[in-house]
Amino acid sequence: MIVYLLIGLLSCEAFPEAYVVQPLPRSSILTKSPPCGGIPKGKSHLLSEPGSLNPISWEVITPSTGKCSVKLSYGTDISTYHTLVPTDNSTDINGWFDCGDEKGLHSKIFMFPSGVSCDICTLQWIWNTELITYYQCIDIEIIEGVDSACYGKCKNGGYCSEGLCVCPNSWVGVYCEHEAKIESVSIVNLFIALMILLFIAMLLLFILFIRTKQKLTETEKLFLRRFCPCLLPQDQIIN
Repeated sequence: MIVYLLIGLLSCEAFPEAYVVQPLPRSSILTKSPPCGGIPKGKSHLLSEPGSLNPISWEVITPSTGKCSVKLSYGTDISTYHTLVPTDNSTDINGWFDCGDEKGLHSKIFMFPSGVSCDICTLQWIWNTELITYYQCIDIEIIEGVDSACYGKCKNGGYCSEGLCVCPNSWVGVYCEHEAKIESVSIVNLFIALMILLFIAMLLLFILFIRTKQKLTETEKLFLRRFCPCLLPQDQIIN
């Protein structure tokens, strides 16, 4: 029985294991949920400039056949992630490159996009193995000189880009400091406005009818004399 157990343990494939070592990741824990496993943003561990070359290094503890991809986010929204291509152009058409099939330290150099400036950037390192997909995130800053007008000032998930804070949809202001409030129109007020417009339209039609009518009945004359004498033709004001 013990022999069979040992054979089973030896035949089990170990889970792949690798970690980003440079720049320092947001957490040393490998996460399985994109984009960053729910780990909140932390302190920036890389200050770089637009168009600069930056190495990203990772250490493989337990090798596994698979591929890696590095993506860059200019803010906190997952939809803003863009795939980076290493300078050796070793990626496939979808931005994946071989990365974890050998134990040890590995590194590739990536060029950050020119014309991009943000103080809340996130690098996402993805390792897609045969057994599982891992994610690690790195908080960085890409600044064209640290004297940017909005550097370090954008709030509520906004990020600095070309000297201006780019705010999420729910926030406004120079530094995204004000919550955007959409004023809703009351259904009652809308109904009242429609009724007023309808009354005005009916009144105009009635005036047109009165002015063009040749003869009025005695009842109509009596009604107009009492409530709207100005609408009566001049020759019918006095009976």
